[in-house]
Amino acid sequence: MKKFEVYAHQGGSFPPNSFYAFGVAERTGANGIETDVCLTTDGKAIIHHPGTLNPDPADLTWARINEFYPHIPDLDAFFVFLHYHWQLKCLLDIKQNSQALVKIIVCKMKEGDMYERVILTTPKNKIPWAGLYADAGLLAYAKKLDNRVKTHIIDTFPFNLANTARSYKADMVSFGWLNDSFASRILFGLLFKTGLRDMSEEVKRAQREGSRVMMGTPNTQEEIAGLVSICPTVDAILTDNPEMAVAIRDSKN
Repeated sequence: MKKFEVYAHQGGSFPPNSFYAFGVAERTGANGIETDVCLTTDGKAIIHHPGTLNPDPADLTWARINEFYPHIPDLDAFFVFLHYHWQLKCLLDIKQNSQALVKIIVCKMKEGDMYERVILTTPKNKIPWAGLYADAGLLAYAKKLDNRVKTHIIDTFPFNLANTARSYKADMVSFGWLNDSFASRILFGLLFKTGLRDMSEEVKRAQREGSRVMMGTPNTQEEIAGLVSICPTVDAILTDNPEMAVAIRDSKN
């Protein structure tokens, strides 16, 4: 089995997308974190997943966010955190279909020289009913602004990961497993448990295109160990349970 990297989804602890959660992930031995970024109503880039709080910080000004949600960092503070926690990598998931947001992120990446630490992330396609409001077009726009930016595409229907990797010149591709979606769990049950698709070969084909491949989002011991046994060459796992994933990884190496 290849020694895979572990990324903590939204930090993997409560409150999600917080410095506390990111610190816990680092201490468990995770290689990186996944976190969400969006804009406030006054154009401030913040670390937050829209729709998860009420009132939603994405509908507030930065000043009001500081009153209601002091644990939510802005992008500047987050990059300072990454600077001092130099071992952590980051999947930065763009949660709004906004070129203005992409411009801000790329500018901040350049200022902090974060090209090797931060990978910009979007789903391949917008699926509003599933809460996916951005798509890979934003990643192409980021590359146009600065070709040093690294990109990660979440393929919600991963029937040809190699084609996704090739078409979008993605540095990383991943399975779009949505744990809170019944339809998603059925799809991935069919893919991984019935042998409907040779997922190990899918992973290898994408890797031959030059992309790293991530599995997301297995959370239980059964899910993590099962997926790794099916796809032993996978490069990384995204999980809400980084401690479990690290234990499984380290027990097999």
